[in-house]
Amino acid sequence: MSIHFHKLVVKEVRRETPECVSVLFDLPEGHKKDFAFKQGQSLTMRTFLNDEEVRRTYSICASPLDNEWRVAIKKQESGLFSSFANEQLKKGDVLEVMPPVGKFYTHLDPQQKGIMWPLLPAVASHR
Repeated sequence: MSIHFHKLVVKEVRRETPECVSVLFDLPEGHKKDFAFKQGQSLTMRTFLNDEEVRRTYSICASPLDNEWRVAIKKQESGLFSSFANEQLKKGDVLEVMPPVGKFYTHLDPQQKGIMWPLLPAVASHR
């Protein structure tokens, strides 16, 4: 797997809520092997804003079965990249993107009927 940034074209910027957009990347056939992902992984993006390198990582919000590379970006107050993405990023723009990373997933077995998630109660004292 390559650990380098790849220039990817933005295929779509879709307004999801007043404060959030989802960004879909157009992934060339030659990069699909490097960008294969599992549920729960994320993409690190890099661009230059005001002559400053800005990197941000966002969780992939598509199923690996969708054949899509999409992230959701919620605008944060004073957020340099999130403001750029929500206000200026558009179809046809190019961002530098690293292949997916992260181990926040569980193996899915088609024969398995369900997944049990253990939950631990949070106890807080309000004194």
